Amino acid sequence: MIPVTVVIAALGRRSRPPGLFAGLLAVLYAPVRTLLDFLRIVDVRYAGLTPGQYGAIALFTAGLVLLIRSARVQPAPEGAREDLGQPRHSPGCALRPSR
Repeated sequence: MIPVTVVIAALGRRSRPPGLFAGLLAVLYAPVRTLLDFLRIVDVRYAGLTPGQYGAIALFTAGLVLLIRSARVQPAPEGAREDLGQPRHSPGCALRPSR
């Protein structure tokens, strides 16, 4: 998982489209999980694969879908995230400072 963390940290320096990091994590994690599950000795197998491997295949597929969809979306501009965490008040809002 350390190489996955390094890749995501390197890509996180700039604004990326939504879904890119979730898809990337799924696509990078699923093959490792599939290969490591072959090392399990006592585990139930269905058609030669463990339930964890079937889950990893589904995770990989979902990750590919996320990556494809995120490639079609433009990333948010750099300054668009500056107001995160700041409350937004409508003009008629009752949350006015008291005098």
